[in-house]
Amino acid sequence: SKTISFNIKSFILPIGTIRDFNGIKIYTLQNKIGTSKENVSLRNGPGIDFPKTDYVVNVYDGPRLPSLPKGKKVTIHGRTLQKQSVKNWENYWLLISIDDTRMVWAFAEFFE
Repeated sequence: SKTISFNIKSFILPIGTIRDFNGIKIYTLQNKIGTSKENVSLRNGPGIDFPKTDYVVNVYDGPRLPSLPKGKKVTIHGRTLQKQSVKNWENYWLLISIDDTRMVWAFAEFFE
């Protein structure tokens, strides 16, 4: 036979594992898929004190948008250990990736 196959094991951390992401403790969520309920600001860290970052539609040539559009699917990797208050809401910050790009943070209030 001219076919070679390899047994590759997929590894996903179980829900509830506490991990460190860039010095921030997160509670893992097994890469769940979520959808934005409205336009969502993205941040470089879990909180409003962290700088906002653009949503890059295409890594190679843009465009760059000031927020994640409503209805966009994301992969949710984890959340903060504690809820935080933002305006009138109290919820977790989510560590997400969009279209397999870099990981960013977004407030959980705006996802289903």
